[in-house]
Amino acid sequence: MASVTDLAGTETDLDCNPEAFRHQLEEEWAENNSYRWKQLAILTLIGNGWTIPNVARALKLNKNHLYRVVNNARAKIREYAETKGPNLDPSRTETPGD
Repeated sequence: MASVTDLAGTETDLDCNPEAFRHQLEEEWAENNSYRWKQLAILTLIGNGWTIPNVARALKLNKNHLYRVVNNARAKIREYAETKGPNLDPSRTETPGD
C-alpha cells in the first residue's frame, strides 16, 4: 500500500494508487482551471523536497501567500477525495500511457 507524508511528517496510507489518483486530479479536479494546475505544480514541487520558501522564491511569490495556497489546495483536494471516495478504485493501477 502506498502512503504520503505531510509537512509535519505524519504518514497517511492511501487506499488507491497515488499515480492513478494524481491523474484523476489532473483530469477531473484541475481540468481547465489554471489556478488548480498551479496548485498541483506547487504541491508536486513540495512533494519532491522543495521547501516552501524556495518554491516562493522560484515563483516570485510571498512565502506566507504560498503557505495559504498550499493549505487551500490540500483542503480542496481532501474535500474532492472525500466526495469522490466511492469512485476511487483502490485496485486501479493503470496510469497515463498504460
